[in-house]
Amino acid sequence: MGRHDVEGITESQARAEFLSHLLRDIKALDYMLANGQIESGITRIGAEQEFCLTDKQWQPAMNAPEILETIEDKHFTSELARYNLEINLDPLELKGSCFSDMEADLRRLLKLAKSKVEAQDSRIVLTGILPTIGLKQLEMDYMTPSPRYYALNDMIKK
Repeated sequence: MGRHDVEGITESQARAEFLSHLLRDIKALDYMLANGQIESGITRIGAEQEFCLTDKQWQPAMNAPEILETIEDKHFTSELARYNLEINLDPLELKGSCFSDMEADLRRLLKLAKSKVEAQDSRIVLTGILPTIGLKQLEMDYMTPSPRYYALNDMIKK
């Protein structure tokens, strides 16, 4: 979900331009809120489910980008680490059987992921932070190869 088109910001002028765009977006949101342009009168619920990939010894498996390519479903997206993926569920109106419907959708998507993950000799662990990671798995080699994540890393370091 979402776009991952990113350029790293290296110069102060580029940072100032980025901040200007960010402030413009905040003003646009403020305008939309003030002028009733945000949906109201309806309550929706949505969710995301992060999961980790491990090998047969429960160590992080670095094959999330490859697995993501095989899944071919818009609900799945990458995460920062090469051993993480995320499912973004469709928002549902908060009424009736929405929780059961959401559970059924999540189970369907996890089943799809499981078939792709097992085909690559890996396992799914439903956790945000894999308890078997060590300092090595926090190194750059374990980061998902994406300009978005490299730019995020550079900005954090600065």
